[in-house]
Amino acid sequence: MKKLISLTIIFLVAFYFVSKNDSQTQSDEWVTYTNEDNGIQSHKTTDIEKHIAKITPQKKTKGKRRKPASVNKRNLTLLPDQASLKDLEVKNEVHKEWRKRMATNLMRFQDEETKLLVNKLESMVILDKGKGLNVEKVHVKYITKSGRHYGFHALVNSETGHVIRTWNRIHHEGIGHQRIKLSPSNLN
Repeated sequence: MKKLISLTIIFLVAFYFVSKNDSQTQSDEWVTYTNEDNGIQSHKTTDIEKHIAKITPQKKTKGKRRKPASVNKRNLTLLPDQASLKDLEVKNEVHKEWRKRMATNLMRFQDEETKLLVNKLESMVILDKGKGLNVEKVHVKYITKSGRHYGFHALVNSETGHVIRTWNRIHHEGIGHQRIKLSPSNLN
């Protein structure tokens, strides 16, 4: 009986740590920003917002999982003559409000009911004119009042929140418009 109780306790403790580790590595860190009367407001992205923006859960991968980079540990590609990050002069500091600054910048020309969804993917240091620049790699999605969604990936300055570079932009074509049928009589 004592063996059964001890095995049960060991199993429950192991299950707790495995489930906690899986939830930390597989969690989606999407944050939603809205433009309201008292400024930019944020909240954790809801499942309904993820469904509208067509954000699918990350698939579990076999083997080692890549852990998200923290502020203190940034990915850096060194030049052949650089020995380490200590040799690199960095232009900017990481500001704790970089997400809110980025959201304010991206939402300034959007309609009031547009939602901005942001997921931080990675923290990096890139080379800019021979000096280091702290940047954040993010995935950005917008949801408009009409329910349309579009997005892109971007590099964002970790201090100012300004978008430095974008790629993977989603382009929508208006397919709901009335089509004109071409006939010989319409061509004249």
